[in-house]
Amino acid sequence: MEPSTTIHVELGTADAPILVRWNTRAYWTELFAKWGRDDAYAIFTDDGVVLINPREPAAKKLTELESGWGGKPLASLLTNAWNERDCYGFRERYGSPVWSAAGGEAEHEGEPDQFFVEGDDLPGGIEAMVLSDQFCGDTVFFWTAPGGERVAFVGDAVSAQIRDGEIDFHLQIYGRPTLDDYRAAFQRVAEQEIDMMCLAHGAAWLTIPESGSGTRWRTTSCIETNGRRQSCRLRGRSRRTGHWSERTGGRVQRSVEPGGDWEGRR
Repeated sequence: MEPSTTIHVELGTADAPILVRWNTRAYWTELFAKWGRDDAYAIFTDDGVVLINPREPAAKKLTELESGWGGKPLASLLTNAWNERDCYGFRERYGSPVWSAAGGEAEHEGEPDQFFVEGDDLPGGIEAMVLSDQFCGDTVFFWTAPGGERVAFVGDAVSAQIRDGEIDFHLQIYGRPTLDDYRAAFQRVAEQEIDMMCLAHGAAWLTIPESGSGTRWRTTSCIETNGRRQSCRLRGRSRRTGHWSERTGGRVQRSVEPGGDWEGRR
């Protein structure tokens, strides 16, 4: 089985892209030893193209991606140290520097060019919300598109799957955060106005407008605790559940509730 890649224009058009996602099925080595999906993004900002968690696409798709962004990307931004993927190959090919959160410095296999902390100016006007300065430095990036859409790149902190026709979002922070740290981190995310949520291993999800609020959906967290299990309710037309996960060693995570296959659906 060979790696395969599909390209999706999430915002804009094929002739004038604003946000592009490419999904690559690749063989995950190390402890996983299985095929998995990695989703990467190209953001077309006024300053140039910024890549999020870039993964080398299947060979026949690379030219298509390059023709879209032209020239060299401004930079590659990582949502955590464990999403280095092929960022250094992109740096070698284009000269694009790699940026990652300072809190995850010790967990890198390669050497990023720039470590940032929350509040630093990032390429393309991207904003960083650092959820944790432990282990790999989980970070959510925020970007406002030219049309006003507020887009969140959530990395591994949020995953999604379809269960019984409903979308479940699962929340996690690597490391061993306290319950208070966990709740505080996702409370900050929930207080943001988000129109589109872009996952590291799944499709870009449009948020659901609350009745009477037009195209905006302001999410409000109401996290209840029962041991380490969490229920995260987001105001809107659907109830979505999450759970608290923790890293147990190496690069393996253990979830409170094992999940099924992830699906991406608009």
